[in-house]
Amino acid sequence: WSSDVCSSDLELRRRIQGIKELGAFSALHAFPDGPGDVTDDDDGVHLVVLSPLATHIANQDSSDAITAAEAILAQRGAGPRVNRNLLIFCATGEARLAELRTGVRQHLAWKSIVDEREELNLTPNDLKQATTKLNETNETAVQRISEAFQHVLVPHQEPGHREIIWQQTKPSGNGSLAERITKKLEGEERLIPTYGGARVLMDLDRIPLWTDRRDITVADFWKAYSQFPYLPRLANIGVLKAAISNGVSNMDWAAQTFAYA
Repeated sequence: WSSDVCSSDLELRRRIQGIKELGAFSALHAFPDGPGDVTDDDDGVHLVVLSPLATHIANQDSSDAITAAEAILAQRGAGPRVNRNLLIFCATGEARLAELRTGVRQHLAWKSIVDEREELNLTPNDLKQATTKLNETNETAVQRISEAFQHVLVPHQEPGHREIIWQQTKPSGNGSLAERITKKLEGEERLIPTYGGARVLMDLDRIPLWTDRRDITVADFWKAYSQFPYLPRLANIGVLKAAISNGVSNMDWAAQTFAYA
């Protein structure tokens, strides 16, 4: 990396890692250096924003971004990743990367001028102009991040097949990057914040997940949703618990859903 690219990418990582409005995601990982930087927790779906070094081209089946995502999906550091259905990836496109980095570098340059105003002996008018530029370039950087990180990569698997299919989409709506990705994936049912008892029963029967006794613990059920990319991607265990509650409250549970004990 050149020093300019390094400084701009570090600032991008700082901004993305600092996102507080996560939408339906439980955590965000910005620019991981490898699989070991992405935890393998079962607390909910995590958003992994890939480094600008791993770019993607829309509707392509192979790219640096998919290669990086595949490595993270397969490994968690020393061993194989367990909770593979709890990761969503986002990457930038190469076409927008240069202008993104330029916008961030311009903001850092004006920030340096404002921070060093005393050493530079800035007049009050100079400082006012520099502060105006600082705010303008910050808005530009925010806008270019939104425009550049346009590729959402969703791992999916068909039952009985080992191959991972990378479903691709783009963020939509307003809000933070995580909120915009949440909105698009919720609309496509690739990230599910609310679920019903009838849908849970369909999943139990379709795979199937029942034990020989025709039962399953909530912990084992959530483990299945967390681990297997051929199941729906529930946002967190609270979604499953609410769906189970919905199912057992059904007056016709014996015919339409299930019981809970």
